[in-house]
Amino acid sequence: MAWSQRKAARIIRASGWNTAYVTDVGLGGKPDEDIFAFAWRDDRIILTHDEDFLDDRRFPPHRNPGVIILPGAIGQTPGLLDAVSGVLRLVGPYRGAHRRAKIQITEEGIWTIKGFPKGAVSLKKRRVKFGRHGEVWEWIDRKQ
Repeated sequence: MAWSQRKAARIIRASGWNTAYVTDVGLGGKPDEDIFAFAWRDDRIILTHDEDFLDDRRFPPHRNPGVIILPGAIGQTPGLLDAVSGVLRLVGPYRGAHRRAKIQITEEGIWTIKGFPKGAVSLKKRRVKFGRHGEVWEWIDRKQ
């Protein structure tokens, strides 16, 4: 079974969260900037495979609704289900804390988090990995 963004949206919706797929809101085929602006106005976190959203020049931190880059852009990946599950557990209940954050999740389950708290110019990248038994490993990327 191949994973798609629409399937991820269905899983999240089935878990009780309010989701909208780009075609559901008339943004299918529209530029990424339009999707970014819609998410800001509608107070939605963007879940995508598109790494273009990590570009701070095109998608500025002060207007960032929250972006999560999921693994699995080229089809089925075992990391996608774990990533969606992690997003539901760790991001969903704390939506406000992730506004202005850009999170990229690898297939191996490593979360790179670049956050922009209100008033901050930037924040060092943090990398986090969550173990299957509740362990958490965190390190800071000092090579920015």
